[in-house]
Amino acid sequence: MIGSKNGFTFLEMLIVLLIVLLITSLLPLLLDARLFTYENVNGFHRIEWEIFVQQLKRELNESKQWKSNGTTLYLEKFTGDQVSFDLYRSSIRRQVNGTGNETALQFVENVTYTLTNHGIFLHVRATDGKTYEAFISRLF
Repeated sequence: MIGSKNGFTFLEMLIVLLIVLLITSLLPLLLDARLFTYENVNGFHRIEWEIFVQQLKRELNESKQWKSNGTTLYLEKFTGDQVSFDLYRSSIRRQVNGTGNETALQFVENVTYTLTNHGIFLHVRATDGKTYEAFISRLF
């Protein structure tokens, strides 16, 4: 055959390069399978703690006043709703106007809320014995 050339064209090289880059970009995800596992299934987890603190910050900023009896936090929203956070069995539950049973944090042994003029000092002891503390302040 005259004019026949053996080898790859530029387009074929680009396709091969694209496939190689795609495989190498997915390789770390395949090798590091622990990214998709939940480390502590049967206990208190730090990520849940951070989400709970963020939720309390949001709730506090949406409230016109707050009070506590030490173990239960009561927030009065600008809308008139009464939101409470209390220890129920081994979870902190959130209720609106005394109804509902939304779990805000699990595997809790004890919780105390200390009120200040500018926020709330939160102290939680998990069922594994570790203690977690946070100060939640208002933005305004």
